[in-house]
Amino acid sequence: MATVNNEGTRPSQKKAVIYLRSGSARAEGSEVVARQREACERKAQELGAGVAHVYADQGGSGRFRDRPGLRAMLSGIAESADIAFVIVSSLDRIGRNVTDNRGVRLMLERLGVRLVSADDSAAVSEDAAAQERFAAQVRTTMGELYRNRRRR
Repeated sequence: MATVNNEGTRPSQKKAVIYLRSGSARAEGSEVVARQREACERKAQELGAGVAHVYADQGGSGRFRDRPGLRAMLSGIAESADIAFVIVSSLDRIGRNVTDNRGVRLMLERLGVRLVSADDSAAVSEDAAAQERFAAQVRTTMGELYRNRRRR
């Protein structure tokens, strides 16, 4: 799925990018992506951030190497110094593989970008960072277990 450029941000406003992912390329996958986008846009409003770009992957595997939208998002963020947040509908949208998920989180942390889940009501503060990392690790591990059970 292609990158969508919104350019609806004000110069002084914090900027966010949204990442969407659905494992299905069928019509229900499009509906899932639309619901994810709505939730992420609401979270951006809560954060007081304008959405600079929307990246998406629809259909196919959730493996990192099979997701051009995720790779494009990471490249775009690395080239842009003004992104404050990556917003996902749920942390498992980044990946259900603990190693891949942690790698993306570390990359974002090094770039000074905060990964935020639309389904998480945790406070947005620097004090919550360690708690967020712990919760993300637990959720990702649960997602990996779910994925492995579905394969059986």
